[in-house]
Amino acid sequence: ARDSWLACLSDLAQDRDGVLIPGSDRATEFVIRERPRIPQCLRSFEGPASAHQRLMHKASLYEWARNQGVRTPWTLQLRSRGELERAVEEATYPCLLKPVLSHQWRRLFGLRRVLFLRGPDDLLREAGPPLDAGLELLITEHVPGPDRNLEGAVTIRRADGTYVLAYGWTKPRQYPPGFGSGSLHESAEVPQTTALTKRLLDAAGFVGISAVEFKRHEETGDHVLIEVN
Repeated sequence: ARDSWLACLSDLAQDRDGVLIPGSDRATEFVIRERPRIPQCLRSFEGPASAHQRLMHKASLYEWARNQGVRTPWTLQLRSRGELERAVEEATYPCLLKPVLSHQWRRLFGLRRVLFLRGPDDLLREAGPPLDAGLELLITEHVPGPDRNLEGAVTIRRADGTYVLAYGWTKPRQYPPGFGSGSLHESAEVPQTTALTKRLLDAAGFVGISAVEFKRHEETGDHVLIEVN
């Protein structure tokens, strides 16, 4: 796919200048890695020096966000089966299991990419196959609350730090229910989520288009960072 995508972009560059806007994490990763081989007349926000890869990788995202005072779920990172025994003892149940990079999971295991773990047996059963496939995983806190407690901010941030677009949304429904992609979004005023989003993007020096998702904790009301798309 990499060579065919590069050939297609080279063909497009012969006709006119353009702007690349990746429509998925996989495409974003492609542009980051292959930016030196993509014709310069096809411009993009993404590149080897941009903040996209750091924010797309959930482990580095959560570490970065915590340093900026943004609430994140507690996490345990898994890179191999050898780390499972420690994780089984350290995890607090119920919790969630998710890939560090979602697009790598989808290619191998499909759309159901966030797994609810009731106890150690669930963790041992669910983590083994993806670890054997070479995927990095996160065990994370399960933030209680209905799907409607999910909210986010979509922005376009310029290199000078200004925002030419910023709007909020809530997610009344997603698929699979509880832990999936939004199947229904509703425009909404979400001032705290928008402020936290800008704090995170400003600190990272992010330039481009993003959708940052939070979930309001049902018991504490905290806005907990979920991911950056």
